[in-house]
Amino acid sequence: CFDKIFVKPGDVFIVPGGLPHAIGEGVFMLEIMEPTDFAVRIEFERGGYVLPEQSRFMGRDVDFAISMFDFSEIDAKEINTQFFAQPKIIHKFSDESFEESLIDERMTNCFSVHRLTVRQSIEKLELEFYVAVVTKGEGIISSNDFSEKVSFGDRFLIPAAADKINYKSKNGMELILTFPPE
Repeated sequence: CFDKIFVKPGDVFIVPGGLPHAIGEGVFMLEIMEPTDFAVRIEFERGGYVLPEQSRFMGRDVDFAISMFDFSEIDAKEINTQFFAQPKIIHKFSDESFEESLIDERMTNCFSVHRLTVRQSIEKLELEFYVAVVTKGEGIISSNDFSEKVSFGDRFLIPAAADKINYKSKNGMELILTFPPE
C-alpha cells in the first residue's frame, strides 16, 4: 500500500499525525513523538503479542480510527520535499564540533530535536531540560563532581538549568538531543 521511501543513516523526517506509515526492515531509528493521548494502532500483532482490543483504537470503534487517517495520495518525491528535515547548524564549538537543529519551528512547535557532534571536548549550557541519546561513538559527560562514560544507545536526562555540561570524546561522538516545546 505504501511507496518505498529510501533512507540512509542520519536522515531525519517528520511524520504528521494521521499520515499512515510503516517502518521497513533493517531501519534503526529514534522516534520522537509529540505529547498526545491519541494513538491509533492498525497493527494488532507483533512478535507474538496481540494488542488487546481496548488498546487498538483508544476504546473507540473502527470508524473513529479510520477517520483519523489522511488518505490523500502523496508521491515519494513530494514526501521528500514536505517531510525530510534539512539540518541547520545553530552552534559551532570548533571546526569538528557543532550542534545542528534537525526538527524545530520550521516543522512543528510541539518539540525540537538537535544533533550534537563532539570531537575532543565541548561545554554546553541549556536553560531547559533535554533528553539525550548517544547515536555514534562514545565519550564522557561531566558536570561539577559528576562524570559518566556513555556509548552508543545510552540515554540520559539533563535537568533544566543544570550547570554547564562537558562532553568529551577522543574518537568522536554523536548525540540526539530532544527538547520540550518552548
